[in-house]
Amino acid sequence: MARRSVTVRKKKRAAPATGKGTPIGLRLEPATLARVDRWAASQKDGPSRLEAIRRLIELGLAVALPAGVRTARAAQAAEMASEEIDHLADPSATDEERQLRKRRLIKGPKEFQDLRRNRRKASNQR
Repeated sequence: MARRSVTVRKKKRAAPATGKGTPIGLRLEPATLARVDRWAASQKDGPSRLEAIRRLIELGLAVALPAGVRTARAAQAAEMASEEIDHLADPSATDEERQLRKRRLIKGPKEFQDLRRNRRKASNQR
């Protein structure tokens, strides 16, 4: 009888490759990483750190609005402001002057419009 040699396969430590997606490197501050870990721990299925980051990205993309798109509430507020400005407008001014004044009240001076567009939202400042 001949002896058979036994080959031992080493176990891979990483998850099996799916062949999908692009691997990226990510560097996070310790405080941010701690927040991700706390969020992952609060989930019922206790996802890994990597899975938690994937889910948080998907959640963020799901609620993000495309640039320049108004919500229904913002559009309603703008319409209400427009009607109130029309009501309070100076009747002796020309129609062109009233429109110019209304635009400046709603949009603000041109010098400040870029500042307003580039400003971070209050909910993002933590």
